[in-house]
Amino acid sequence: MGSIKVEQACGPRAVIGLALAFALLMLPGPVAQASDESATSSLSMTPISGTLFRELAKPVDWEVEVEVKAPYPQSNTVTPVKEIRASLPRELSFNPDPRMKVCPDNAIGPDRNLSVTPDAALALCPDSVIGNGTAEHYISHANSPSGPNLTDGVIVIFNGGRTAAGLPRIKIYGYSGGANTGIYMEGVLEDGQLDVSIPVLPFDSATGRFHLEIPGSSEPHENRRGQDPAYARATCPDGQWDGQVGFLLGTRDTAGDPLGPESKISAPPLSVACEGLAGKARVGRVRVKGPGKVKRGGKGTYRVTVTNVGTATATGLKVSASGKGVKGAARAGKLRPGKTKTIKVKVKFRRSGTSRVKFRVGGKGLKPRSTFRKIRVS
Repeated sequence: MGSIKVEQACGPRAVIGLALAFALLMLPGPVAQASDESATSSLSMTPISGTLFRELAKPVDWEVEVEVKAPYPQSNTVTPVKEIRASLPRELSFNPDPRMKVCPDNAIGPDRNLSVTPDAALALCPDSVIGNGTAEHYISHANSPSGPNLTDGVIVIFNGGRTAAGLPRIKIYGYSGGANTGIYMEGVLEDGQLDVSIPVLPFDSATGRFHLEIPGSSEPHENRRGQDPAYARATCPDGQWDGQVGFLLGTRDTAGDPLGPESKISAPPLSVACEGLAGKARVGRVRVKGPGKVKRGGKGTYRVTVTNVGTATATGLKVSASGKGVKGAARAGKLRPGKTKTIKVKVKFRRSGTSRVKFRVGGKGLKPRSTFRKIRVS
């Protein structure tokens, strides 16, 4: 299961500013009970260009939004969200570009005080932006008939590289100008699970809405849009994406210690229709490595490398070697789109001289692809 580690980055200046700005609203709320909260969620994965395929993962504009509320006026509070636990479609993947700069922890990380404007945070890692979003909160978890009363929260998502296990790591920075406060989160998407822990907000305010998008919108700030349009990719093998978002709720003190019991709620299950084309496999350039000289009557072992540059899995792959006095073949099975495979082929040479050997790669329904090598036989 994926995990998110979160630290609050809120200095004394931020807390004072928030207190001054919302002094009338920030009265201590009742401690520690769920207030009949309900939750909803939505998911969208729109191809950046063209269409989706059943097997080949295509770049998408990924959006997820969650909302938590309590009935008004029956409940005068909304219990703060401590963690969002999103079971997303397994057809979604995050794919960091190895050429993209990684935002280091000493710039944006768990030990940094990030009560700075989004532009100041962006200046710390200007070449690592992968997405953005928004957030809205109930100040001091006080319920309101019109919904969240702090609505200026913005989010910037940064490339955090990969974990030791090779999983993509994202860094999430959130900021509210009204609260003069920043928060830091980080996490990975693993096997469709994305868990986002929400740190303690000033006066334990409650999250009402939380929206993430990769690569995100360029409005109103172009520099907050993700710089890698292929970071989020998806397939559509079955005509729909399934998922569900759960929430852990509970009040806490400023140190993060619980002030009462926790509660769990879940949004209704997600079932989003999608359309994916069947696609077609296609063999890319064939490359061969092996000995340039062999003995007559002997065998040489050659490594044939091939890439499926098509949009569907290649099946029944077979590599053959032919020419005057030359014979060799090997089966290669299946090859998924976008993947590369190297096949060992043992080739026997029966005639002396220079042989022009044809290495041919074919398969079920595939247009064959070949390359040639000159090999001296003595």
